[in-house]
Amino acid sequence: PSHHGSAGLSVSGCSLVRSVDPAEGPALCVQHFNSDVCSVVTYVTQSGGLHGWDLRCAQEAFRLPLRPELGRATCMTVAPDRHWLGLGTSSGHIAVWDVRYHTLSALWRHSSRMAIQRLACCRSLGTNSSGEGAGAGIRAAEGEYLFVAAGSNEAAVWGLPQGGECLKCFRTVPLDSSRDPIAPLPELQAVPLPSHPNGLLPSALSDLLQRREAARPHQVRTMLGRISLNNSSYVVTAGTDRAIRFWDFSSPSKCFTVTGLEAAQPKPIFDAPKIPSGSGNLFMCYVPETPSTDRLLQAHLPIKEGRGLNTAPASFKDAVLDLKSIDLPMRLMISCSRDGEIKLWR
Repeated sequence: PSHHGSAGLSVSGCSLVRSVDPAEGPALCVQHFNSDVCSVVTYVTQSGGLHGWDLRCAQEAFRLPLRPELGRATCMTVAPDRHWLGLGTSSGHIAVWDVRYHTLSALWRHSSRMAIQRLACCRSLGTNSSGEGAGAGIRAAEGEYLFVAAGSNEAAVWGLPQGGECLKCFRTVPLDSSRDPIAPLPELQAVPLPSHPNGLLPSALSDLLQRREAARPHQVRTMLGRISLNNSSYVVTAGTDRAIRFWDFSSPSKCFTVTGLEAAQPKPIFDAPKIPSGSGNLFMCYVPETPSTDRLLQAHLPIKEGRGLNTAPASFKDAVLDLKSIDLPMRLMISCSRDGEIKLWR
């Protein structure tokens, strides 16, 4: 593009820069990061483990095996200091590798034992007199904040390297279940590491052998957000229920559904219920069902049946798989769904 933004970005073609050994299977997730001395592309293959490729040379910088008892890789994130990277797996484990020494430094298991759908990481903030992140609406962490999308239609934030119970959780449930007991906050349970780098992980192997295919609830597949010092921290989630939700860290009254409601469906209710135990904070979204025609007000029938002027449909027909934000030429959010639709949101 030109310096004045008058010309658009044009693509004249593409070239193959690297191919993966077919014996390793497909590349499951890819990340890139720059440091003072290198520019590294990291990617994970189905059976070949974690690869690091320095773009300055043809050979790989490192290759780290992924234990088969941990399941296949599903997502990856790089720490802000570029010293470590986290990898989520299909068995609900989160592995942390130290990029400097090429060692597995920590391993957690999500309490839901469901696949880790998305990971994101950002720096922690300073604390105020009450011990919370200054103006962030969340307690401060010793190192970084780790955002994890896993479990039944929920995303949560942990402090690293503490793990344990989450600091904040954003959960979506049907309105019909609002009177049911509230499920406890998710936890990251530490998994002991073997003394030998090639040693087995007994607890992970036991989980793999005992695992049974269960009913798949709706899940958060993607998220984006920020931690801010001026009480404007937020996270945006989307997933298999075809809805995009905006969660404000400070108050549930500032949360809302961007898209995903059916015609004539009542708006969801956001609340922050009291938790019997634990020090984390839970935000809930209660989604009401779309009323049937015989239970609908006569004035709402034209809306449900699509009469009158039709606007461009904003809802999705399939799961939302990814969200990205751009700042130029204006602030926009880009979403893509499994059926191939890409939408821009202002």
